[in-house]
Amino acid sequence: MTRRTSCGASSEWEILLACAAPDSNPRSVPKQINKLIQSDELLCLAERHGVLPLLARRVEQSETLAALMSEETRGRLREKRRAQMLSTLSLTAKLFRLTERFEEAGIEAVVVKGPTLAVQAYGDASLRQYSDLDFVMPHEAVLRAMDVMRAAGFVTQISPQVAEAGRVPGQFLFLDGGRNLIVELHTERTLRYFPRPLPLNDFFARRVRIPLDGREVPVFSPEDTLSFICVHGSKHLWERLRWIADV
Repeated sequence: MTRRTSCGASSEWEILLACAAPDSNPRSVPKQINKLIQSDELLCLAERHGVLPLLARRVEQSETLAALMSEETRGRLREKRRAQMLSTLSLTAKLFRLTERFEEAGIEAVVVKGPTLAVQAYGDASLRQYSDLDFVMPHEAVLRAMDVMRAAGFVTQISPQVAEAGRVPGQFLFLDGGRNLIVELHTERTLRYFPRPLPLNDFFARRVRIPLDGREVPVFSPEDTLSFICVHGSKHLWERLRWIADV
């Protein structure tokens, strides 16, 4: 049975909150936590809420926290962290290729969420869980972007005729040939959940480039990125701790 703290929250949840908090002392652990944590529950919660990398980092930094976990659990956490880091490297390489192709085609596209948000929020592309890539571009560039994606080996169920006819899906979703990577293209017309029309021209005018694994990639400014992820989190009712930690 999961142990509860005096505040009613589980010990596992208290640990995740501590790991996700922007704490200046990485070795701090909630004082009420004891050795009766449920390791399986902790890892399950971390994965479900997308904060496994933050948990792994804090365990590496805190002997106190590491002591609350069995050696077997620490080993499983290391394995999951290693797999997630390898995934980050693969996704980042694919991000570079697509960014280059968009630039060669003269398409203004910025990267949102994924590895760039990890760098903006945590200073490390591997400290955020993600499994797909997201780009934002002007809607007028979608048809050219669809050609770029198809040339790069991606497939979609959205036909060019649909885009030409002005029918706009929730996003333009593409799968790579192996169907193990999703890439989503967003525009001012697909981002309908924003409370008001996205001032994309202003966002693009303020865009910046940030370093990522030795290269520079285009992203929204920190202020515009904050607005973007806050609306995204609100859309999903902030149901994952990752979205709160990103802010």
